[in-house]
Amino acid sequence: RLHDHGGSTAVMKVLEGEIVDEHFATPGRGLPPYVVQSNALKKNEVSLLAPDVVHKTTSSDQGCCTLSIYAPPYDSCSCFCPKTGEESSVCVSSSDCGSTK
Repeated sequence: RLHDHGGSTAVMKVLEGEIVDEHFATPGRGLPPYVVQSNALKKNEVSLLAPDVVHKTTSSDQGCCTLSIYAPPYDSCSCFCPKTGEESSVCVSSSDCGSTK
């Protein structure tokens, strides 16, 4: 799933296995996102994701495990349709996102 991290910086480390981390440009106006960078990461390798990066990670390795740390922590992020680039907001917190209580 194509997503950002709600304006947070992320550090991602591969603990086991291998992943592919693809970064995308999102041109908007109904145009599909496209890959601008692709990195294969192996065990113990680290990736730094800037706050504005839209990406997805994939692995064909059943035993793959990663650790991600976000600064600052975030409650919601955006996901993007791979065909149209349409953006939608997703709550990723256990709390009530957007609550005004």
